[in-house]
Amino acid sequence: MYGDSGSVGTFADQLATHLGARVTWVCRTASVELVKSLGADEVVDYTKQDFTESENGASVSVRSSTEEKTEDLLLLRDLMEAGESQGGH
Repeated sequence: MYGDSGSVGTFADQLATHLGARVTWVCRTASVELVKSLGADEVVDYTKQDFTESENGASVSVRSSTEEKTEDLLLLRDLMEAGESQGGH
């Protein structure tokens, strides 16, 4: 996902990883170490490599929604409390 070092990107990638997905995080050079510390399986530095030319996997877009479901927010809370939101699998 492009923009993985932002707030929505880090939550989305950590949740996908928790649910068993193998996630390639896409970010700029300054954020590479951050996303590695959050549990990235692979990191693509978009300033050095064109991530759109990759033939592996699927591209996913994540947008904020104003219609969050209570159960989804409770799941995120539970994962954070359990330490699963910082790269734990």
